[in-house]
Amino acid sequence: MYWQDAHRTLYNGNCRAMTELPDESIQCCVTSPPYWGLRKYAGEQESVWGGTPDCRHIWIDSSIPKSGGVGDYEVGRVGNAAARTGSHEAKESNTCSLCGAWRGAYGLEPTPALYVQHTVEILREVRRVLRSDGCVFWNIGDSYANKATEKGKVFEKFSNPNRGKTNLIKAKDLCLIPQRVAIAAQDDGWWVRSIIIWSKPNPMPESVTDRPTESHEYILMITKSAHYFWDMESVREDCITGNGVSQGKVNGKRFGGDETDPVPGFGNRELFNNPNVRNLRSVWTFPTQPYPGSHFATFPEVLPERCIKAASKPGDIILDPFSGSGTVLEVAAKLNRKAVGYEISEEYCKLIVERNRQGVFV
Repeated sequence: MYWQDAHRTLYNGNCRAMTELPDESIQCCVTSPPYWGLRKYAGEQESVWGGTPDCRHIWIDSSIPKSGGVGDYEVGRVGNAAARTGSHEAKESNTCSLCGAWRGAYGLEPTPALYVQHTVEILREVRRVLRSDGCVFWNIGDSYANKATEKGKVFEKFSNPNRGKTNLIKAKDLCLIPQRVAIAAQDDGWWVRSIIIWSKPNPMPESVTDRPTESHEYILMITKSAHYFWDMESVREDCITGNGVSQGKVNGKRFGGDETDPVPGFGNRELFNNPNVRNLRSVWTFPTQPYPGSHFATFPEVLPERCIKAASKPGDIILDPFSGSGTVLEVAAKLNRKAVGYEISEEYCKLIVERNRQGVFV
C-alpha cells in the first residue's frame, strides 16, 4: 500500500473488493480496463469468478471421453468430477467441475459474454463507492473473433446472461464488446449518457486487406442517476465554424442538464452566442501518447483531463480501478483533485511510485 497526499495506490489482488472505500465517497471514475482477448498484462492477475464461495474447486475438465467411451458432460457442468474421471480424460481446466466458477485474468475470458458479466460485477462495486451525482468514464476497445475454423463454418457459440439470448460469434466477426458492455450496464441500472468516440490520428497499423484499419476506441459515459454534476464550461471546445450556440448556466451554477427540461431555452438555462467556443462534442480527436516505462497500454493525458474537468471539482476524489502506469492519478493531482488507484500488477504499481519519485505528482 502506497500513500501520497494527492493520491492513493493499492496493490490489491481483486479490484472488485474496494472494501476500504466508503459508500458514495468517489465523485468520478476514469479508467481503461483490460480489453477482451487482446493481451495478457504483467504480473499474476488470476482471480476466481462466480461459482460457490465455499467450494473446494476442482480445476479439471473430465468432459472428454477416453478412447471408445461415451460422454456428454460439458466443461463447468455441476456434478461429481471424480466419478467421471474413470471413463473420461482428465486435464487441467480454468472452470471448476463442481460449481462452475472460472479462474483466470480479467480480459482473458473464453467468451465475450463472460467478459461482460465480469465487467458488470466490477461496475457494481464502482457504483457502491460512487456519489449519487457521480460519473464514470469507461475507456474500452473492441476486438475481432479469431478462432480457428474449417472453411469458415465453425462458430463460437455463447450465451449472454444479461440479455437471456443466444448469440453466435463467427470467425472474423467484430465482437461489439463496447456495445455489449453498455447494454449490460444499462440493464443493471446505469444511465448510459454518451458513447464517446476517441479518434486516433496515429492508430496502430494493421495488415488487413478486407476492412478499414481501426482508428478509434470508445469511452462509455455512464452515471448512477439521471442528474449528476457536469461542468460544461470547463470543457468547451474551440468553435470551428465561428457560430457556436450552446447552453449556459442555471443561476450561475454548473450542472448536468436534462433534455426533458421545459422550454423555452431548455428550462432555466440561458442560451448565449459565443463565436469562439462550442459545447463538447462526442468525438474526441487526439493522438496516442508514448510512455517511456514498460507499460504499453497508456492513454494520453488529455483524455482523463477532459473527463475529470467535466465531472468533478477541485478537492473531489477520482477513482481509477485499473491504474496501469498511473496516468489518471497524475492528471488528477495536477488538477487539484484527490485520487484513489488500484492496480493488481505489482510491477505496474512500481511504475506509479517511480513517477512520483520523479516529481510527476504535485
